[in-house]
Amino acid sequence: MGAKIRSSMRLIPDLRCLEREARLLRLLAVIAISAVCWSCREEAVPVPEKPALIDMTEMNAREDCLYREIARHPESRRTSQNDLLDISMTATALCSKAVKARFLKAAPTVKEGQELARDDEIKTEQRALAIGLELKEKSKR
Repeated sequence: MGAKIRSSMRLIPDLRCLEREARLLRLLAVIAISAVCWSCREEAVPVPEKPALIDMTEMNAREDCLYREIARHPESRRTSQNDLLDISMTATALCSKAVKARFLKAAPTVKEGQELARDDEIKTEQRALAIGLELKEKSKR
């Protein structure tokens, strides 16, 4: 019986030693993986901000131009919505030349530039129509 106790006592230190070795191997594995990941990572390069295609100065100048051109037509205060739409389309074509040229020049492809210019033209026509309706309402008061 004494021999069994002595042999089991020898196993206990061996298990502790194995546990320490296992922890050490896990720690080395974590360090090795960290080193590999550290060497492979890419530096974060800040992406420079692109300047806006159209600045607020141009937008404000176009807005002023739309107000001037629509207010210049006395019939804009007395006409139907279809006539007002024609006036707003004319004002848009006149006031958006610089913005349209900027879109065509700054776009990566000609097609994208044309799409940007067309989208802007539609929004500007809607804004011009709203300005015409606003001026028409003011003239009724």
